[in-house]
Amino acid sequence: MNYAKIAFTDAVRGFQERYGSRASYGRMEEHRYTDGLTENEVEFIAHQDNFYMATNSESGFPYKVSLFLLDQAAKARLKIFAEASVISIEDNSELFDKLDLDDYKFRPERIILLKVKAYDWNCPQHITPRYTLEEIQDEFMAQHEYINKLRKENTDLKAQLAQ
Repeated sequence: MNYAKIAFTDAVRGFQERYGSRASYGRMEEHRYTDGLTENEVEFIAHQDNFYMATNSESGFPYKVSLFLLDQAAKARLKIFAEASVISIEDNSELFDKLDLDDYKFRPERIILLKVKAYDWNCPQHITPRYTLEEIQDEFMAQHEYINKLRKENTDLKAQLAQ
């Protein structure tokens, strides 16, 4: 797998040359090969609760897929190129049964199976950190518990001084 060899068309290489980044991207294109997703990518994907997907083909129907998975709190972005195929649930009930859909209130109609062709991690330099409500609440709860602990200590110390 080589993400750059797929992503860097002649037009893209022209822009890279024009704006002075072709040499570094060229090294990436020549030397960055991966053989399937590693445990790191699988773990990252498993913890995402959303993604962006774009599809395109000459016929106007989905064929090759591009996914962007973004963890803004961690300033991490994974780009994936894949081939997509649409499978009816009835044609692959074994795969469908592996999905945990107990709390999904809609009835799925089909499965989109993605065959990963290449992936690449983006530089985190321009990712603005953003946090989910749960991440913020967890942090506030920790602070709230600490404040309550300090209040109790303060009350206990005042009681000791009053004696």
